[in-house]
Amino acid sequence: MTAIAPARTSSARLRVLVVHGSEAERQSLVDLLDADGSLQIVGSSSDWAQSMRSATQLKPDLIMMNLDTDRRGLEVIREIMREMPTPIVIVMRVPPERQRSLMAEVMNAGAVAIVHAPSEGGISSDTGRDLVSTVKNMAGVKVVRHWRGGRRSGGRAALSSPRLPKSAPHPALVAIGASTGGPPALRDLLSGLPESFPIPIVVVQHMADGFIGSMVEWLAPQCRLPIHVASAGSRLNSPAVHVAPSGHHLVIRRGALDLDDTPPVSGQRPSATVLFRSVVAAYGAKAAGVLLTGMGDDGAVGLSEMRRAGAVTIAQDEESSVVFGMPGAALRLDAASYSLPPPAIAALLLDLVRKGEGVR
Repeated sequence: MTAIAPARTSSARLRVLVVHGSEAERQSLVDLLDADGSLQIVGSSSDWAQSMRSATQLKPDLIMMNLDTDRRGLEVIREIMREMPTPIVIVMRVPPERQRSLMAEVMNAGAVAIVHAPSEGGISSDTGRDLVSTVKNMAGVKVVRHWRGGRRSGGRAALSSPRLPKSAPHPALVAIGASTGGPPALRDLLSGLPESFPIPIVVVQHMADGFIGSMVEWLAPQCRLPIHVASAGSRLNSPAVHVAPSGHHLVIRRGALDLDDTPPVSGQRPSATVLFRSVVAAYGAKAAGVLLTGMGDDGAVGLSEMRRAGAVTIAQDEESSVVFGMPGAALRLDAASYSLPPPAIAALLLDLVRKGEGVR
């Protein structure tokens, strides 16, 4: 059954199209979002074919779409991103063993965020707030057209790192912060590093609870370095990528990783600023800090503190960022020595470590 609501007159409200195969759950989402004064439900649909037509006719600011195991939904996402790029938030309830493959396909298709579907018993106040907040934040993100056979590269020239000053320190660790649009940016960065990259990498990626493990599993085949979810007590004496688990700050103490449950910073736990500050305390100038695409300003202050300590600091450039919030905030604070797309960040990190030891 398909229901298309007439467009309302308030141009200030964010226009949302809801697609869900369950009439009851679709109505719950519609009621939740419609109750917020800044959101306008311009249509709701249970049919994949109709959802594409609705998106074309109604031109919503965002599409919220349920996706469990129906592969037709993935085809619709790809079609929307080819024909009329629109931010798409996926509502998903799948068993853990399906999360990795489905998450990878969803991100590759072009969705900007994944959230847990509310329980069948109803939407709790916390879940409701999270869903509404996600919709508001994602409605304004920049999306690009995806062409058949993959996302268009944009014809970027061959990427090489900028010239390094003679005084650039050889880092002993790389710290990375990312949020909205971060998984593909991390893929593009980490896939550019060889297995001989000699130093550890620590990562904070903002993501809905329960999806970090799936993201790490998705990245693993595309990353030539070992990659895993970070655990307290892990020593930083060998090359690997350590990704902060959901709900805990990741910090470095006495040469090892630790997990911290202190309050959120910039509304985030894990927070990139908390990680960067611990890197300053542990490594001083002998580190590199990277701030990738993301909503808000988490990491900007911490990156600024890294730069003041003498570390090399890098922010993703605006052109390649899905959301320029976090890297843009860092640039406004003069926190970044360089502003580059992820592949060029990888090239720069390689040049930094080559200053100290041979890397093939």
